[in-house]
Amino acid sequence: MPFSSSGFFATSGSSEAKIASAQSAKNHTQTRWQQAEITQMQTKSIEQLEKDIWKNPSEFPTDLVEKCYRYRKISIAELTNEQIRLLISQKIGIDYLIEIALEKLERNILTECDFYEGDLLMAVSGLPIEFWKENQTEFLNFKTIVERNSELIKIELGEKKFDKLKNIIENGI
Repeated sequence: MPFSSSGFFATSGSSEAKIASAQSAKNHTQTRWQQAEITQMQTKSIEQLEKDIWKNPSEFPTDLVEKCYRYRKISIAELTNEQIRLLISQKIGIDYLIEIALEKLERNILTECDFYEGDLLMAVSGLPIEFWKENQTEFLNFKTIVERNSELIKIELGEKKFDKLKNIIENGI
């Protein structure tokens, strides 16, 4: 989608309709049963949800590997912003963490973890195109959040990071 001087990105009516339709469908289909399922999911760890138990090595090769190992054992609801950022940046548990990350970005596009203002945004923007192709509703939600906050992103994070985000969204799915 081309950049537009009147908005963040030029969108066709069909793209806007897809976003509205996806958001409307999401809102209407989240029944009490689904809310209970989401709540139950968040009480579990990534390790439990993926049914993939990593062996406990006697020694970890790096601090990063050790952190990922430990964070996978924490219930999703108890993960900090930094733990979510790190796991997403390592492509661990992203199917379970993307909605939480998008909710955090919706509340504050510049959610700060351990490094800098907006580091959660940059971690989410680094997800592979294949992930976004399989999760189009989440991609459209991410795109909408970025578009809605484009001026703030540009002012606070600078032109370089803004252009990187714009490029990711324009060349997304």
